[in-house]
Amino acid sequence: MATDTLNDRFARALPNTSQYFKYYHISTPPTQCPALYAPLAGSLPEKTYCESHFLLVGVPSPGAHAPDDAKADDGTAPVAIFGVEVCIYTTAHLTTMFISKADTSGLSSLLDYNRAEYPLSLSKIFSSTFVSHLVAQHHRPDRKLVISLFARSQGQYLFPGSVEHGKKNVLDDRLLVKWWCKTLDPVLREYPHERVAAGSSTRQNTTSKAYLIVPGHDRHETLAFFPQHARYENPKRWVNDHPLRELATNSSLPPRCVVPHFPDDPKSRFLDDLDEELRDVPNSQNMQSESPSKRGTGMWKSVKTLDQFWDMMAFRSECGSGRLVGFLWIVFSPLRELETGSSGEKAPSDVNFVPDSPSLRPARRKSLNTSTATSTPKKPKLTQRPKKPHRRRRLKLTGAIVPRTPRIKVASFSISPSKNTSHQSTQRKAQPPEKSTHFFWPVASRGNLVLPEKSYTRVHEILLRLDFSSVDSARGSTRKWIAEAAVTAGLPQSKDWGVSVSGKYSSVSNTPQAAGEKRKAEDELTNGASNGSREAVMNARKTPPAAGINTLGAGLVRKKAKTSDDSSNITVHKADPAPGNGPIPVNVLGAGVIHKKSKAN
Repeated sequence: MATDTLNDRFARALPNTSQYFKYYHISTPPTQCPALYAPLAGSLPEKTYCESHFLLVGVPSPGAHAPDDAKADDGTAPVAIFGVEVCIYTTAHLTTMFISKADTSGLSSLLDYNRAEYPLSLSKIFSSTFVSHLVAQHHRPDRKLVISLFARSQGQYLFPGSVEHGKKNVLDDRLLVKWWCKTLDPVLREYPHERVAAGSSTRQNTTSKAYLIVPGHDRHETLAFFPQHARYENPKRWVNDHPLRELATNSSLPPRCVVPHFPDDPKSRFLDDLDEELRDVPNSQNMQSESPSKRGTGMWKSVKTLDQFWDMMAFRSECGSGRLVGFLWIVFSPLRELETGSSGEKAPSDVNFVPDSPSLRPARRKSLNTSTATSTPKKPKLTQRPKKPHRRRRLKLTGAIVPRTPRIKVASFSISPSKNTSHQSTQRKAQPPEKSTHFFWPVASRGNLVLPEKSYTRVHEILLRLDFSSVDSARGSTRKWIAEAAVTAGLPQSKDWGVSVSGKYSSVSNTPQAAGEKRKAEDELTNGASNGSREAVMNARKTPPAAGINTLGAGLVRKKAKTSDDSSNITVHKADPAPGNGPIPVNVLGAGVIHKKSKAN
């Protein structure tokens, strides 16, 4: 169990400036939701719980300084610069972390800090730190955890009007996929590879591996989206593949039962279109009453394997027509499961599903008349009659009808601050436990405000109706959203429930000279390293540059060749040798050596 709080993680990663950051974290308790994976024909869907997290980060207005402990609630309204939403789905055997939306308002320029000493992107730091915190808190030692997202470029996701002020840098599809790979690579590196963990003396219990699929791109084209240092490493941490078979409970399931159904996802819309080919989609209400011939086998007619599914995804309008979408997974697996070779062993994606396979066939009841060689058959009873079902008799209602007082339903959170105490006691009684068979809800992972699902959705929709087209409108919209969230949680409207954090990261190695050397090495590696091998470039990158300034000697400086005034003779000066080596020799070419161009008549 990780002991670092979210505040500690932000403080270590953010730059050390005179200003401060303020983040607002909202979450929901685990609530039962529809299953991510479609059930097999004739079976019930898997019990699934969903927990939503939303993080909004703001910077103070110009002129505001870091507040003291006594002035933590001074009412200074920050301006929102970043927001991300993460949905955590948990079952009895798997934890799925789906990054739903991430967006910036483009107003991070309000923060004054030395960008030469801290060249990293703030949005990248906020994303990787928040996701790493959720992984550390929600990871169960004996269960798999997977981070899943799809990268698709769009002008604005969470901050309406943020593309109008002109300060927002909107990445295209290709750069956005690369940005997410670089952002989540530090989260991947916190856990070793399965080969390294198996041979390590520390015996780490969790391993990690990243997967990426870009529909319409082959393995060599997808290699360009990986981080620079991950393209030629061994063992490979990034692969061009998918872990859907690895995450499934049974490797013989059809493709329809291993592809997750996330909200607002291109795969989900493709799944809905393919489900129209089925004769009858299994329904939990009437699946027990239907005959097996009417339920079908759960197989699509056009798509039989997962390879065909991804090939057809490239022809979808969301992945084609000049658009590019990247599907990314990072799987965290327990080492014990990998060593024993249990359900984590991946099956080939082109395995056809056989509905009558022995692994999925329900066990048949043994007949009463069967006998073995070692047992003697029992004599049937002569007086055996079928038992009649017992019917409960209904009692006849008599007497006068006494009306009862209606009971009014009360929400778990009250808008009125005067009733906050009573509703908070009701909320504590209704809260789910911290540990369960199907979910894990640690206290350290909960947000500053824990809202029910309906209240969380209402606060999220309020943000999507605000205006961030300018600095003044963004400041007013941020203040309004903070007040609405406080009122929804039963707090006073003027209460600033955010958490202030000051960065502590300061590095002297991030100098402009070091950044220039790093860019030069990356350019040589990208262009094929024409002046040296790739191994030499990789080794040069690992060695840090010298702290001082390297001065070239006089013999290494090449001067431009000078010509004399006489056109018949050409004087060529060599490079100046090191001082103390005597006079400089001069080579003078004769007039007969020079070939002149013949003049036209």
